[in-house]
Amino acid sequence: PYAEALYQVGAGRLAGVSQQQLEDILHPVVVPSRLLQVIPGLNPDQELYWVKMGIAFESAAAAATKPQEQLLYYRTALAIHHYTLQMNPINGYNYNNKGRVLKAMGERFGQAGYLELALEHYKKAVELDRNNVYFNLDMASTLLDLGRNAEALDVCQKLTEKFPDFALPYSYAAFIKMRTGQTADAIRYFQKAVDSDWKTDYGSKAMAATNLGMLLEAGHKDPDAEVAYTTALQVNPALPEAALHLAQLQAKAGQRPAAVATLQAFLKASPNNPQATALLTKLGARP
Repeated sequence: PYAEALYQVGAGRLAGVSQQQLEDILHPVVVPSRLLQVIPGLNPDQELYWVKMGIAFESAAAAATKPQEQLLYYRTALAIHHYTLQMNPINGYNYNNKGRVLKAMGERFGQAGYLELALEHYKKAVELDRNNVYFNLDMASTLLDLGRNAEALDVCQKLTEKFPDFALPYSYAAFIKMRTGQTADAIRYFQKAVDSDWKTDYGSKAMAATNLGMLLEAGHKDPDAEVAYTTALQVNPALPEAALHLAQLQAKAGQRPAAVATLQAFLKASPNNPQATALLTKLGARP
């Protein structure tokens, strides 16, 4: 709420949204006769202030517990991002921001219609900037939500061809393959992702390495799985899935001191994890 208030001081606030305007903002078009009106702040023409205000309302929606309250915050965020689209219709991020809100609404309320509208916005964003990997991956993620796995995979594969050194498209492709039960392909894509450039997105690298480890472990390739889990913990020492799976594999292989060390290091990064504490006790060691 404090962030929202400060951005309203900086940019301004919506003067009100009619029912017709509310229907307008669901679509990726600007209707000149029904432009949103604002009560100006200190710098109402600063597009970035409006963008950040919209993101603040998205955060409020994510934190809200009552559906009606969430819907109000999401609609406010949507209207604000639509206003930035009115300010600058050639900025792909304005379409992408609206798409993100619609996608969140579709997932939260279980309505495919919102997801379809999100997809329209992502397509507009991609039209404006075809080389923006994140616009494309947001579109792929929405296709995945809609069950259009083949189309989602096609988006990812085209990105891997265009940007062969970038890790994230490989990771998305691997997730799709894992979701559709194509384990060998999923392992290949996850391994390629782990070995590629993450552009400092180390949290995603840790999750990709952990997923790789789980698939390898399920295929009874324990030594390779240990390597994957170790890679994940090197990037994110507080990741419970990687630490617990690695310790269990080490204990299974008779490497009790290594398993104890793994769990103790994890508990330093993430104290009071009950599963890690229980496993340490089972191994006869102290946290």
